[in-house]
Amino acid sequence: HVSKTALTSLDCQRIAIYVFHNGTTAISGYPFIKFSCIYEYTNHNVEATIRGRNHKDVIIYEYSDLVNSLITDNEYVCSNIDNIDSQDQIVKFIAGSDVKSIYMRAIKSEDDDIIGFTVAEFSNYEDFLKVRDNSNLRKNMEAYNAVIKPIINHH
Repeated sequence: HVSKTALTSLDCQRIAIYVFHNGTTAISGYPFIKFSCIYEYTNHNVEATIRGRNHKDVIIYEYSDLVNSLITDNEYVCSNIDNIDSQDQIVKFIAGSDVKSIYMRAIKSEDDDIIGFTVAEFSNYEDFLKVRDNSNLRKNMEAYNAVIKPIINHH
C-alpha cells in the first residue's frame, strides 16, 4: 500500500491527496476554482478524518497563499504551527487536528501544470525536522507523487 509506505517512510501522522477541479482560468489567473481531498491515510489506519471529509469543493481563494506557494515553489512548508499567526491560512487548513508541522508538495501534469498536491502532517515538529534535515522529505514526496499522478490524471 503506497500511502502506508509513504506514511512510514516520512514518520508522519497523516498523508493526503488533494486535486484541483472545476473550471477554466479563474479571475486570479489560476486554472481551477476548487480543490478537494480525494484520499487520506493516517497512522491510526483511519482513511477518512473529519477534516478529510470536510475538505471537499474548497474554494481556492480561501487558501490563496498556500496555492500560490505550491504553484511558484512546488511546495509549502510550515515547520512549527505554534509560531504561526492565528489568522494564517494554514491554521484554518489544519483546524481540528493536532498538527504541529506540515509539508505540501505540488503534483504536476506532464505539461508541468499543477493538478493537485500531497500533504504530510506531523504532530511532533521534531519528527518533521528529522525527516526534513536528512533530505528524505522532498525525495519521498516526489516518489509518492510519481506513483499517484496516474490516478489523479484519471480522477
